[in-house]
Amino acid sequence: MSHNSYELLFITDPALAPENLTALQDRIGSILTANNGEVEGIDDWGVRRLAYQINRLDEGRYMLVNFKCEPATLAELKKQLGYMQDVVRFMLIRKGD
Repeated sequence: MSHNSYELLFITDPALAPENLTALQDRIGSILTANNGEVEGIDDWGVRRLAYQINRLDEGRYMLVNFKCEPATLAELKKQLGYMQDVVRFMLIRKGD
């Protein structure tokens, strides 16, 4: 199986405690590694104003995760992200080769 490169951009509540943010990053990383994926890097883009209010929030903390995985792993990742209450929104993008 080939591993493709992807980006995951997710938004959390800016008031989320640092240890909860770290736990969230660890959980996403463990989902990927458990499914033969590989996290290449995580960037904290900081708190930014949202284009529109989501869950009564005007701002959100943006996190970007670069990773490689098999296409089948994406379905599991999407499902798990949907269950994570701290994730307000997320977007998965396949990076071009």
